[in-house]
Amino acid sequence: MLFSAFIFGLLGSFHCVGMCGPIAFLLPVDRENNLKKTFQIFLYHFGRLLAYGIIGLA
Repeated sequence: MLFSAFIFGLLGSFHCVGMCGPIAFLLPVDRENNLKKTFQIFLYHFGRLLAYGIIGLA
């Protein structure tokens, strides 16, 4: 079972690279201010995980 979970996780990563990767590259982040850039990236991932969590609960 552990091997199956590993294989499914590996195959699922290709979906993320193909679909989520381009979206993440297009994020408008401030490249001059590192603190602001970090906060903007954190906000993106927090919103993404929150949305997935809500969908999972539903």
